[in-house]
Amino acid sequence: MMDSKDRIQIIDAIRGLAIKSVILLHILPGIVLNHTYSSLHIGQAVPIFLFISFYLSFKGIKDRDDSLLNYFNKRRIGRLLKSVVFPYFIVVICQMIVTLLRNGNALEISDIFHRLVGEGPGSYYLWVYLQIWLIIPFVYLLLKRYKCLGYILVLLTCLTLNYFCVRASISGRLYGLTCIRYLFLSVPAYMFLSLKRYNKYIVLFCVIGSLLYLTILQNMNLSPFVLDYGWASQQWPAYFWTLALFVFLQRGVGVLNPSGSFFTFLCWLGRNSWYIFITQMFILCYINPYCLILSQNAVVNIVLFTFLVFFLSIIPALIIDYVKKRRMSLHE
Repeated sequence: MMDSKDRIQIIDAIRGLAIKSVILLHILPGIVLNHTYSSLHIGQAVPIFLFISFYLSFKGIKDRDDSLLNYFNKRRIGRLLKSVVFPYFIVVICQMIVTLLRNGNALEISDIFHRLVGEGPGSYYLWVYLQIWLIIPFVYLLLKRYKCLGYILVLLTCLTLNYFCVRASISGRLYGLTCIRYLFLSVPAYMFLSLKRYNKYIVLFCVIGSLLYLTILQNMNLSPFVLDYGWASQQWPAYFWTLALFVFLQRGVGVLNPSGSFFTFLCWLGRNSWYIFITQMFILCYINPYCLILSQNAVVNIVLFTFLVFFLSIIPALIIDYVKKRRMSLHE
C-alpha cells in the first residue's frame, strides 16, 4: 500500500513532467504539435496540473472532514498569497518595468490593467487557478452529496456557462481567464478518490470516448457542438483521457527508483513548478524561438532554444531553494 509520503513524491514527479511539457508546448511549432497529436500528451499538461489540484484538495477535505470555514482559514489563504499570488505579481511588475524601459512611454491606465492580468504563454493560469481554489469545497460538497447526479449537474453547469459566453459574445481573451473549460475536471478527480468503486467498463468507455473526441478534433471542427475559442481540446469531453493519463503516469513514475537522481530531479521540478511556470512565461513574452537563431538548422535551433529556456526557467527556483536551505541551516 502506498503511504502518503510516497504518493506526494509521485505526484510531485508527475508535476515535474508536466512543467517540462508546458515549456515544450509553448516552444514547439504548431505544425509539430498538430502532427504529433499533442493534445493526447504534452497538451494535457495544464489539465494534469488542475486535475492534481482538484484531487489533492478533495482528498484533504475528505481526510480532515473539513468544513467550508476551515477550508478558507487564514493559514491556507496566507500560503496561497505567499506561494502563488505574490510571485506571479513580482513577474508581472518586472514585465511592466521591461515594457517601460523598451518603449520609453508612460503606460495608459487601460494598458496597466491589461498588463496586470499578465502577458506571455500561460498568463491565464493564475486566474483560472484562483477561481478553482475558491469553488473547490462547494464542488466537493455537491459531488459528495449527489454522486452521479452531481456529475450531471457539473456538466450542465459547464454547458450552460459556455452557452452564455457565446450568447454574450465574450472575447477569447476573457474566456481564457475563466475556469469554465476546466470545471468538469472536478468529476474525474473526485472519481479518482475511490476509482475502484466504479464499474471498470463504464470508466473504460468514458476514456475511449475522450480519446475518440481528441482524435476526431485533430481532423475536424466540432463547432458549434463544442465551444472552441482555441480551447476545444481542453473541454469536458477530453477529461477522462486526463484521468487515464494521470493513472498511467502514476504507475510509470512509481516504478522509478525513489532515491535515483532522475526521480529526485522530477520531484524537485514538481515542487518548484510554479516558479518555473511564471519564469518561462516571462522569458517567452520577450524571446521568440523563431527570431533567436542559435543554429542554421531549424530542428537544432528549436532543441537548443528549448534547453536554453528550460535552463533559464529553473534559475529562480534554484535561487529560492538555496535561500530556503540557508535560512533553515541558520535556524538550526
